[in-house]
Amino acid sequence: MENQMLMPCHITSLNDENNEASNKSERRRAQSRECMRNKRKSETAEERERRLKRDRELKRQKRMKRQLEDSDIQNRDANILHIESSPITFE
Repeated sequence: MENQMLMPCHITSLNDENNEASNKSERRRAQSRECMRNKRKSETAEERERRLKRDRELKRQKRMKRQLEDSDIQNRDANILHIESSPITFE
């Protein structure tokens, strides 16, 4: 089977397809942002407070998880250092 080389016209059409996909994706993101903006404009003070409270709780949970992971890493590193610095004894 013979290898086919991409001709400049093929490359251009691939670039066009990538640009089109990128533009479509960007339009979708913009529509999503606009939708969220409109939702926030129409939400009541009570709904807003619930949303902010939920967001704060999610951020707190992420922070706690990150701290726990950091703590686990520090403990693991401390254990490795302890093992490496322990003398080897044979009985």
